[in-house]
Amino acid sequence: SAIEIYRRTANAESKLPKLERLKILNNSLGQAYFQKGEYKLAIEQLEKEIPLFAEMGNKRLQARTQYAIAEACRLEHLHDKATLNFNELIKYAKETNDLEHLFRGYNGLGNLYNDGGHLVDAEKYYERALDVATRLGHDEQGILCIANIGIINSNTGNLKKAKDNYATALAYLDGNRTKGGIMEQYRCRLHMEMGDVLRLSRQFDEAARHLNEAWELAVSPTNEFFRFWIRLTQLKLAVDSGDKELAKQLTQEAHELADTPDKREKLAEIIAD
Repeated sequence: SAIEIYRRTANAESKLPKLERLKILNNSLGQAYFQKGEYKLAIEQLEKEIPLFAEMGNKRLQARTQYAIAEACRLEHLHDKATLNFNELIKYAKETNDLEHLFRGYNGLGNLYNDGGHLVDAEKYYERALDVATRLGHDEQGILCIANIGIINSNTGNLKKAKDNYATALAYLDGNRTKGGIMEQYRCRLHMEMGDVLRLSRQFDEAARHLNEAWELAVSPTNEFFRFWIRLTQLKLAVDSGDKELAKQLTQEAHELADTPDKREKLAEIIAD
């Protein structure tokens, strides 16, 4: 594997001249660890590599490495260390007018605070990331920010603002019909989230339309994860609208999709109500 090759050549690489070492580190062992999800090893290795980039004055590669360290720390739940590295990345990006890494820094902090349930701070950084994405003309990255802001507003009970966020994101996604990858997942989730917000607003017909759209999108293997959660939300809608026959049918379908303790617990809460 690539990682085994990197490991075998690590000692030899350390003896090379700086310029040659820099060429090797462009495809570094730390990045390989990161791509394989071995985040602790990635952090350890990347922290060894970043001083060389600083010494060589390769600020772009230094920033890329700083971002990888920050993301690896976030995924390892090292909140303080992730915060430090994201802020270092933002500082660099502001000094060099590197808008791409400024976006990554703000968006990374948004994700970090969102992970920890600090939704006010998360929304603040998503808003900053959205501003940078707009300046860059990166529509898809901007849509991801708007979607995340909408989910935060939904979770904090600001249903009107959440509906506006979802409508903006869906107008772009449905208009461009972007296929595959994370945008396809966001389209599915956004229709589901919009359906739930409309359910809470007691706009039952519109809620059903969005949830049906989400279910059609969930046929794709990319969106398989959402199938249970869509059926669960449709069940909530059937209960709220008083459709007992549909609720009975959806309970059975949701039960068949409840393949984890967490899902079974969520379903049991609705049945108990």
